[in-house]
Amino acid sequence: KLPYAGVIIHEVLLGRSRPAQVQDASRNGDPGDAGAVWTPGESFAGLDDVVVTVDEALPGGSVRVTIANGAAAQWTGAAVGQGASGEMTHNGEELALSATAGDIYGTADSFFYTYQGASGALEMSARVTQWDAGGSNSAKAGLMARATTDAGAPHFTVHLTGPNNTIKLKWRATAGGATATADGPAVTLPVRLRLMKFGRTFAAFYAEGDGAWAQVAPPVTLDEFPDSFLFGPAVTSNDGGKVAQAVFDQIAATPWTGAAIGEGASGSAVQSGEQLTLTASGGDIYQTADSFYYYYLPGDGDLDLRVKVTGWAAGGAKSAKAGLVLRGSTAAGAPSFAIHLTGPKRAIKLKVRAQTDGDTTGVNGPSDVALPVWLRLVKTGDSVRGYYSTDGIYYEAVGPAFTLDGLDAGYLYGMGATSNAADKSVTATFADVRVGPLPVPPAPSPTPTATQSPTPTATQSPTPTATQSPTSSPTPSPTPSPTSTATQSPTPSPTTTGTLLPPTATTTMTPTATTTITASPTATATIPPSPTATIVTPPRGYAVYLPGVFGSP
Repeated sequence: KLPYAGVIIHEVLLGRSRPAQVQDASRNGDPGDAGAVWTPGESFAGLDDVVVTVDEALPGGSVRVTIANGAAAQWTGAAVGQGASGEMTHNGEELALSATAGDIYGTADSFFYTYQGASGALEMSARVTQWDAGGSNSAKAGLMARATTDAGAPHFTVHLTGPNNTIKLKWRATAGGATATADGPAVTLPVRLRLMKFGRTFAAFYAEGDGAWAQVAPPVTLDEFPDSFLFGPAVTSNDGGKVAQAVFDQIAATPWTGAAIGEGASGSAVQSGEQLTLTASGGDIYQTADSFYYYYLPGDGDLDLRVKVTGWAAGGAKSAKAGLVLRGSTAAGAPSFAIHLTGPKRAIKLKVRAQTDGDTTGVNGPSDVALPVWLRLVKTGDSVRGYYSTDGIYYEAVGPAFTLDGLDAGYLYGMGATSNAADKSVTATFADVRVGPLPVPPAPSPTPTATQSPTPTATQSPTPTATQSPTSSPTPSPTPSPTSTATQSPTPSPTTTGTLLPPTATTTMTPTATTTITASPTATATIPPSPTATIVTPPRGYAVYLPGVFGSP
């Protein structure tokens, strides 16, 4: 018997060892709870473009549903800019685009775009399985987030370029402004592309075949980018006499999600620009089950997650917590790793549950840390480690690395907060959220040492010499191996030392103004968008690059 009036939806893929699997929106491993029941007013969009809408509960315990193919309504195709034309074909699994157009460059663009609308924080990914540049060295095909369909609108794009399949970025910060660019490597198809947006900051990644994700260049912040925007694949031939063609599949768009985890938890998440504010009440992140408010994305593979904590009101609760949380699912007893601020004294601590419904291990770091403070969580395989920084450049380890069970099947990551008391509420403010796949860079040589005073001061910071400079190369080491002598202990010694991590080398990006193209959009193919059909699929891998900061499959 279902816990609510609704339907259970099974996704059937014959290639799996268990072909039929319940579609559980909560991803908590329990196919019999409320998250696996689709109730009146809810819609499910599958990978095959079948949309199931639960219309209403009927007398006698039955439910009326509508089943439709949403493929034709999910994307709008349009020619953007002067001289652009193109076509879109969607067969339910693949999206094929062809375009004859000018370029995505200068102060105005000319290309063919297939898009949907969105707002807030979003991750988009797709695989390019076929690419014909039409003989043009500057033809482009990739993923774009764009303010509007105006030719000179602000945008951020990651794309393949020319017959050599070179990965590049293009972005325009202001309407009618110049286009900036960053160059990546040449790759072999198929290649997966990922575009991440949090606030007004964008980052892009690529992965050849089933390989690990790599970041193309440092993140870019577009200060004038609107809260509501367009996203989707784009193609241009860079030549009005040639045709460029690309085929995309595995297209997915995943928004960040806020949820109360565990018994007695409640809260809210409000994002404004680069700032995220969590308000939460709950029990605790401790013992065998948690109770807190969580703002998260799903992921798999390796992860480097960083955030700046700019505000923290503990509500008078000594054990209230706010910070970064990685966990196996939304189940209260899921394996979990959290690095967080604690109580009014702003003590940095770890809370780790290695196994489902297991006990929680605590590790104490420094106290009375001044805000802002940066927190960092690095996952490599099943191993997870936490760091903090007082300047966002050098990071010091808090405790050793921990191994968590069950992360191979996927996990959740993001920011969490709890009041440690049902009758109290806490507020945490985060900024500069960055997510990426790059490994932790090696420590500089010689390694600066941070000495913890027996009586912590209001601000703890590493003390490298004036001539100290990071020695990491532009290509980070594939084996993250920060070493720390910090020991796992509820109360570490005041003289504990930790590894200081230098900033990662960055890629230089140079804005380049070019000749203006007069915009005169002439749409040649328009498919009416559906306000309810969205693409939400299980995510692929992650892990952010950071010079201040932004997913391996």
